[in-house]
Amino acid sequence: MKKSIKFRFGIIFFPLILSLALLAVACGGAGPQQREIAVKLTAGQLDPGTIKVGQNDTVTLKIETDQPGSVHLHGYDLEQDIGSGDITDFVFLADASGRFRIAFHAAGVDHHQASGGHHEVADGEEVDVGFLEVQPR
Repeated sequence: MKKSIKFRFGIIFFPLILSLALLAVACGGAGPQQREIAVKLTAGQLDPGTIKVGQNDTVTLKIETDQPGSVHLHGYDLEQDIGSGDITDFVFLADASGRFRIAFHAAGVDHHQASGGHHEVADGEEVDVGFLEVQPR
């Protein structure tokens, strides 16, 4: 009689437990997220040097820098002005996967020249400071 009860228990609960475990694994891959990442730009270096997010995440880089200028996210062709000593939010949708350069343009650089190129109008320069890595989901 005891074997019969254990057998019935196993027949009923084993598939239920297996189904719940499979459901947990299937749902475990998180969908797009809201990501806030603190970033410091000091002496031409980004910290962290590589920012990793998932595809379709909405990303807010909270950028603190030691000099005014702008941050340019290559591949997305997005740019955000930043001020010295301020924390600036750079918000974008990470809809393209891959590895993208992040550059800093010191204040005084005209990057929207009609020819499409970069043109120095003062002592500013473009400096590659880090990378954005967007992992496909």
